[in-house]
Amino acid sequence: MANNLAEAPNRCEAVFFFLTIFLASEDGIMALDDLFFAFQSFVEQLRDGFCPEAVARQQEEDVKQLKRESQERCHQLFRQRRDVEKMRQRVAEQEKQAASLPLQIEAHVLAGDKKNAWQAAMELDRVRNNLAIDRERLRHFEQVYDEQVKRLEKINSELEELSVRRPRLASV
Repeated sequence: MANNLAEAPNRCEAVFFFLTIFLASEDGIMALDDLFFAFQSFVEQLRDGFCPEAVARQQEEDVKQLKRESQERCHQLFRQRRDVEKMRQRVAEQEKQAASLPLQIEAHVLAGDKKNAWQAAMELDRVRNNLAIDRERLRHFEQVYDEQVKRLEKINSELEELSVRRPRLASV
């Protein structure tokens, strides 16, 4: 017997295949979800055998949708990359500022300028707090960017798979 309906030489064997799936579960009883899924697959494969044009049209629509989604995600990816770069620059500037402020504080203390030493210390505290927040934002931006890259790779892989196995309407 064939392993799937597409390989079934006739519709009688396809029906027999469906019944075999139904009876092949433990104790001959399928869960309702399994039965529904098996029946849905059966109907889809049966339709594919009778209406290859409909299948080809559906696959072409799927390809168009995936291409649109791919373009949209590319645009999002470029925007996210720009945001990541801006945040990296901001973090680098704050790190530079946080590194220079202790020297200013020390210089003010050595000069006996308590007021400016205090202001520089408060500025250092503010910069360190902002730096911690911006580092967390950067980590989040990079995570979102990486997830977007993975989604785009998945879409492109689906597109490639559909392009390889889809029948052409002209050849049907």
